[in-house]
Amino acid sequence: MVSALVLACQRQARQLADLLGELAIEAREQVSMRLRVEAGRARTRTSVRVIVATTLCFAAGLVLLNRGYLDPYDGVFGQTMLLAVGALFAVAFAWLARIARMQEPERFLTRPTAAGARTEVPS
Repeated sequence: MVSALVLACQRQARQLADLLGELAIEAREQVSMRLRVEAGRARTRTSVRVIVATTLCFAAGLVLLNRGYLDPYDGVFGQTMLLAVGALFAVAFAWLARIARMQEPERFLTRPTAAGARTEVPS
């Protein structure tokens, strides 16, 4: 947008209103797209929370309400299998958390600083 205004100022553009109108339409479309993407990400995060909560509630319900079902896990072999199943669930939960965490792309209008942090380039 700034470049359009600078160009219009230097060349005395006659269609500045049309140009700014097109820029506004493009900005609206970008915002709409970003809102749709963020809504999809929110659905993914909600799904992950529901899956994890349901699984943990089911496991807690087994421990509290039906101890007889867990009797085969009392021995050494049963404890080993329970540890293996628990490890698989932990890996699955970590994977789900990774899926739900979306990485924002790095901004391209930044420059590196001495401390390694990036600062925005003024427009």
